[in-house]
Amino acid sequence: MNHAGKGIWFYWNHYKECKAAIKRAKEINNSGNWPIDIPSYCEEHIIEVFIGKSAWHQNYGTPFTSVKDYYPDLVDWLENPEAPKEKNKIFWGVDKADYTIADLKEFLENQGTLLVKNSEFQAVSSKSRLDSQELAKEK
Repeated sequence: MNHAGKGIWFYWNHYKECKAAIKRAKEINNSGNWPIDIPSYCEEHIIEVFIGKSAWHQNYGTPFTSVKDYYPDLVDWLENPEAPKEKNKIFWGVDKADYTIADLKEFLENQGTLLVKNSEFQAVSSKSRLDSQELAKEK
């Protein structure tokens, strides 16, 4: 299932629901009440009910765990999708109508911003262009 165009709140709510299901399943297992007619408790089994393991780790678990650990203000923003739009630039570094999981990954890669300085972008872009030219010469 492709959720590439879904907004960040779709992913956030899906993440929270899955984490709640994992917590509840663990409680049932630890209390000795896990049903015997289904496979024994394993966090991966619960994740696979919601989404595949790879998709979970790539699009949910890893990004949102980082947000919860390092960006509590962003968690507050995610919990309040009706927050004033003026806060978008405060949290993301840029103002957009909608934010996606790709934006979140970029935000985390840039240590808490979507804003990349032009000179930094140009340096990376120039290096990539030079690397491509070198590869073409070798062929």
